[in-house]
Amino acid sequence: MAVSVVQAAEPHPAPPPANASGGGRPTVHANVVEFFVEKPDSYATGSLHIIYSDGAQVVEVLPPEDARKGDAENQVGISSVQLAGDQKTVGWAQTYFIGGQSYPIPLVLTLYRSGSIIRRIRQGQMIWGWSFLDGAQKAAIVWGLTHGPEVGDYQLYDVNTGRKLAEAYGDEATQQL
Repeated sequence: MAVSVVQAAEPHPAPPPANASGGGRPTVHANVVEFFVEKPDSYATGSLHIIYSDGAQVVEVLPPEDARKGDAENQVGISSVQLAGDQKTVGWAQTYFIGGQSYPIPLVLTLYRSGSIIRRIRQGQMIWGWSFLDGAQKAAIVWGLTHGPEVGDYQLYDVNTGRKLAEAYGDEATQQL
């Protein structure tokens, strides 16, 4: 099964507005066949569109900016979207402007399955990289400082419960893995 990632919304008709907890829910047996993120400029993104084998289209819309919240509480984008081996679970990083940075930082890993967000994982540092393991059972995340030594904090989570299963603090030897 081929999955494509597209950065612009032009080639895709915009589905009716919905969100992950609203309309457009896929059937239980539907698989993700395509996903793409609208990208209006180089720092912020648009919504994430997820298209299923049964024709359902789900749009994860960015929340509107709230002037009462600080930069670290106003999500500006979606990055690092991945589809798990089960073809039903999708994950992405939520990005935020923080600490006077001139670019958004990925701070929260969002895990989504069959029409619902199942988990959000936030550790406190930025997400350097992440991936699904064992189909869609686990998520491996490398967290680290936005600037500074490249050592990282490697953590393994159970996708269904959110429980941290393992952790290794990075050093040069760990990074070689």
